Amino acid sequence: MAVTWRYDPPAGSPSTVVAAIYPTTDVVPMNLLRMYVEFSAPMSSSHAYDFVKLYAEGDSLVEEPFFTAGGMVELWDPDHTRLTILFDPGRIKRDLRPHEEMGLPLRTGKHYRLVIDSTWPDAAGRGLVRSFTKQFRVGLQDRALIRTATWRVTQPRAGTTDSLVVTFPEPLDRALLARLVSVHDSAGARIDGVSVITDHETRWAFAPRQPWARAAYALLVDTELEDLAGNNLKKLFDVAPGDSAATGVSASVVRLAFQPR
Repeated sequence: MAVTWRYDPPAGSPSTVVAAIYPTTDVVPMNLLRMYVEFSAPMSSSHAYDFVKLYAEGDSLVEEPFFTAGGMVELWDPDHTRLTILFDPGRIKRDLRPHEEMGLPLRTGKHYRLVIDSTWPDAAGRGLVRSFTKQFRVGLQDRALIRTATWRVTQPRAGTTDSLVVTFPEPLDRALLARLVSVHDSAGARIDGVSVITDHETRWAFAPRQPWARAAYALLVDTELEDLAGNNLKKLFDVAPGDSAATGVSASVVRLAFQPR
């Protein structure tokens, strides 16, 4: 006896969209380590890379650019609304076989597009409202430590809730930047407020809930904070014999003092 299976799609029109893809910059380093895809609602999982594709100029599909462990690894936030796309570290690090055999997934000077297909079902089983494409160009490799000495800190005015503004000479990892930078008072208590990341992840602004006092404060930076290539304040992501300046600070936190004007 023949058995026929029929799939009935869930009722209702698609409503989930790709809200953003990070980094937002149009130029990324050749050794880019991560991208983040944020959705407006929870998504289905276990088959994400059927719907996430990377194309080089000329519409050629880039083969195996991401770390998926054969489709077994997907990196989601707890809400299932943000997928972390990890470029294969084995192809990025110079002392590993995949790097020698395949090279880096991206090439300096080339243009690429990351495509999120609209047929990807959300957690309710409905597809996306539309496909989403992130276009970008690839620059040189980034093998430099993050150094807070290169940051510009604009101090707020005392008695106001004006923002403390910190600008960076390069884009930083958005998810880590949102989590690993905070403001504390002279007693070490964390200041409650709202932080906003803009300007292609090169600007971090913090507005306190209560007005600034004319007192000493500190910006605390966890040294695990990374740039787009995975370099942090302590070490480079990719270290090869003979690399200079491959080691940075040894502390777990860097403290930048400031006082409202």
